[in-house]
Amino acid sequence: MWDFDFIQARDLLIQAVAVEPDFPLSHSALSGAWQHLGYLLKARNEAERARSLSGQLGPEERLSIEGQYFSAMGDSQKTIAAYQNLVSMFPDNLDYGLRLADEQRHTNSADALRTLTALRRLPAPAGDDPRIDMIEARAWIAKDFARAQALGRSAVEKGTAQGSGLLVARAYGILCEMGGNGSSTSQTIQDCERAREGYAAAGDRNNEARVLNDFAGLYYSMGELDRSEGFFRQAITVFSKLGEIEGLTTASSNLGDILFARGDLAGAERALSEALPGYKELGDKDGVALTLNDLAEISRRRGDLESASTMYQQAKTFAQEIDDKSAIAYVLHGMGDLLSDRGDLPGARRSYEEALLLRKQIGEMQLAAETELAIARLSIEDGQAFEAETVIRRCKEQFHQNQQADDEFSAGTVLIAALVSEGKLGDAAAQVDAQKPLAAKSANELLRLQFDLAAARLKLASDHPESSRKELESALRNAAVHQFLEVQFEARLALAQLEKKVHRDSVSKADLLALEGDAHRKGFGLIATKASSVRNGDAKKSVTCMPAFPVLRRSA
Repeated sequence: MWDFDFIQARDLLIQAVAVEPDFPLSHSALSGAWQHLGYLLKARNEAERARSLSGQLGPEERLSIEGQYFSAMGDSQKTIAAYQNLVSMFPDNLDYGLRLADEQRHTNSADALRTLTALRRLPAPAGDDPRIDMIEARAWIAKDFARAQALGRSAVEKGTAQGSGLLVARAYGILCEMGGNGSSTSQTIQDCERAREGYAAAGDRNNEARVLNDFAGLYYSMGELDRSEGFFRQAITVFSKLGEIEGLTTASSNLGDILFARGDLAGAERALSEALPGYKELGDKDGVALTLNDLAEISRRRGDLESASTMYQQAKTFAQEIDDKSAIAYVLHGMGDLLSDRGDLPGARRSYEEALLLRKQIGEMQLAAETELAIARLSIEDGQAFEAETVIRRCKEQFHQNQQADDEFSAGTVLIAALVSEGKLGDAAAQVDAQKPLAAKSANELLRLQFDLAAARLKLASDHPESSRKELESALRNAAVHQFLEVQFEARLALAQLEKKVHRDSVSKADLLALEGDAHRKGFGLIATKASSVRNGDAKKSVTCMPAFPVLRRSA
């Protein structure tokens, strides 16, 4: 079992139980094997059997059985308590320390790191065991990707030296989880493939499915939604057959994010809402925080800013309870979007800058660039498009180098807005042409709508503004179909500006008054202010809204 060959362990333990059905430690160990393979119901049945037979055992054996029992039942606090007692009784026992640290990382990574530090002080070979590196790598994910990467590579080297194929597969799986943070996309794809091959060769379908989930997340970041969705659905099929609640919850919620990207807000909300109770039952506060963050984003896109604000606050509370800096940064970015919608640009900038600081601290360079792009959008709103252009171009090039097609597409759309704001219409037209291959490739409905709106705004700013009408009306219709209220408001504003440009002032004024009133009622202060400015003759330029990408859950 400690070599991660849970299939062989399970088969031997089934034989042990058959030889002596009333021996509780065999049932407890078999529970652990079933749990690692994803068969939670079988794991719980064996744990209950072990507990019922443990009355005549000594304190150490009873505590060990209690720890496995509460772990199978999903009660992290009681599991931790049982293993803390064992570690205090047997501080030199590596296995007890590893079980404790692995459980602690789900609830408080700082506690896990303290436990692992103590284990490293054990005499060799125990203190240099690759499993310490693996658990510590997991504990550093969402805090310091560079450190997590280094520990994962160390575990690969040690496992390879030991000739432990499954340990190496597990270490590669940890590197795959990081989704390109701390290494190149091609390197991460290679890590994922090696993890998947190792698990498949051993017949470990549960962990193979976990790698599929992480692989899907990587392709999602590259904008390959069809491929990503296919992997998620494969993982869901396997987890469903295994009855693996944790993996099924994670993959299902990630599928909700795919639906969001495709513009199916109702389907996305349904999938994410169905996943939320699973995360709460598992005590997975990271999963709860990230799912609430995505549900808040859906509410924001629909125009329900109050509900979005409430869910962002709830998500932040859960993330702060476990000091998950990555999740906190996601929420701060979302709150920045919300404050921007409301017209509080200084507040939005502060929120984005907090998110950016956290992302840089933990090495999330892709996400840091996404936040820099959001800040650049604010700079355009503040009339500083020239300064923003430099940042946008740098981010766009980074996304291109990392093969993050949808991020590159998003950056190009914001660049069009900056160039139009600067009056560089020729450069903006060239950028529109450069974006068309990315637009054709992208399956992200929101990004495509925002590009269409940016391209239409370029025509609106030209000497032939009437040529923008067809595109603006199409963007308005499509935004309404997908319930993207902010995009609808942006399209309505541009159409009103068009009417003003072609000297239909009475139509323009009526449209702007209606838009101003609708935006105020929904809390969209920025759009309301723009509508008022245009109506009063202060033709402040409008910036195409910036998307916030949903966050995919990693395997546990």
